[in-house]
Amino acid sequence: MKIAEKLFPYPVLTYFDDAIEGSYVIEELSATLDADKKHYTIQGKFVLNNEDIQELINQRKAIFILHFECSKTRYRKPYQFFSNNFEIKISTSMLDGSVEMQPVIISKEAVLDYANSQAHKDYEGLATTINVGEILAVAEPCEFMANKSQDSLKNFPSIFSISKNVQNPNKSMDLSTESDQKIRILLSEQNYKFYKASVNNSINEPILASMILFPAILNLLRDFEYGTKDLEDTDWFPAIKRRVEECGYNFDDITWEKEALEIAQQVIGDPLTKGLNLLIDEGIED
Repeated sequence: MKIAEKLFPYPVLTYFDDAIEGSYVIEELSATLDADKKHYTIQGKFVLNNEDIQELINQRKAIFILHFECSKTRYRKPYQFFSNNFEIKISTSMLDGSVEMQPVIISKEAVLDYANSQAHKDYEGLATTINVGEILAVAEPCEFMANKSQDSLKNFPSIFSISKNVQNPNKSMDLSTESDQKIRILLSEQNYKFYKASVNNSINEPILASMILFPAILNLLRDFEYGTKDLEDTDWFPAIKRRVEECGYNFDDITWEKEALEIAQQVIGDPLTKGLNLLIDEGIED
């Protein structure tokens, strides 16, 4: 959500006009990937130079807002703060690529006869009622890149191949680990056609990962319960093991029969949550 550079019907402190003297910015902003690679931590400090708006915040009549939006995953969420310093944790499964952040200050409750002492002379002698949720200040938007370490459907080319099941074209899905180079996911002729038609649209990635990649990995991990010694010489096994350990698990201590379901989701970046969010957003937009 980026606030358009527009004129408001009442004085608003912004970075793009002079309706109110002063400033509103974020300083010391950082976005870092946690050691367990499961969350991003975003930290910073709201710096407000306007006594009237600051007094409304002190009285809990106004509040700092930092609105996050990731177009690739369709993650949208506003975070609220009364304090100037903030720290936010967001699951890596929610972010991928460019993440936009829009800082604003909004009214927490109705403010009667609002007049800012630092407003432009055009507003001199004018007072207005500010309703709940209306904007009092807008800072310049900022962004960071969420470079996911989680593997998704497109990030497994070195160990997975998805192809048509020539020998059994009516079987909806099958898995083959006979090759030392790649794990083969075999789709029926019709399913493969649908997959090819959908795979180039990045919006479809979490849904395709849930439908195709997740059951394949789940089946593979459950088979690890019977031992992995025969797989250690393959090209793909070290990549699977490394990815599992990147998710915070000790590979040698895992009880695959009990933990395979959870680990399979983590290994591919929790596509279920992203896919459900995508479907919910589609429903809301419709």
